[in-house]
Amino acid sequence: MDTKKRKSETLTYATAPSPSRRHEPDHVASPDEWRDWASLPHDVLYIILSRLRQTDILNGAGLACPPWRRVAKVEPLLWRHIDLSPNPLWLSAPPTGWKAMARAAVERSDGRCESFSGHVDADVLVHLADSAPLLRNLYVTGWPYIRDGKLVTEIIRKLPLLECLVLSSGCFQKELLDALIDHCPRLVLLDARECRPKFCDWVEPIKTRIRSCTIKDLRMPYLELH
Repeated sequence: MDTKKRKSETLTYATAPSPSRRHEPDHVASPDEWRDWASLPHDVLYIILSRLRQTDILNGAGLACPPWRRVAKVEPLLWRHIDLSPNPLWLSAPPTGWKAMARAAVERSDGRCESFSGHVDADVLVHLADSAPLLRNLYVTGWPYIRDGKLVTEIIRKLPLLECLVLSSGCFQKELLDALIDHCPRLVLLDARECRPKFCDWVEPIKTRIRSCTIKDLRMPYLELH
């Protein structure tokens, strides 16, 4: 009997949960430990927002509470370099509300925008030209065909500091090339290889203009220059 009793006690001891393995309840913060995220200093909120995608600021973080909204709207340095470039999940179409986001981002830059990346149409281009006189770099998806050649010239004329223009899709018009050569003396890179050309009747004049222009890195769509 003594032997059986000792075996039973040994088994019970071996299978009992050790103190270090016992489940401890999750820590629940006391009211004294709660953090008021709305009361963070302006500088801290700026750092937080500057690390987020600008689409996330416009759609979420910048709407969290009045202090966060205030920093997102009144701090133009957050929008000095606007990047609303397409998310791979968008596939071929930008999301609903893309145009309102583009206009809002440009307005929040308060004239200090130096680069813009994203989808545009004629209205957004006009707004960008009117509101971003310091623009130096423009990366555009879906450059629109603008039937009014004078409007194309007017848009580009208001961007004299432009140094880089990359068009990942859309139409490339003779009026656009002429305006860039005439009104953007600092333009170093023009990449329109992915665009559809709209100047079939202007091949020779375009070749002449290209040979005499000062653009160092010029990548044209479907146009042999030799």
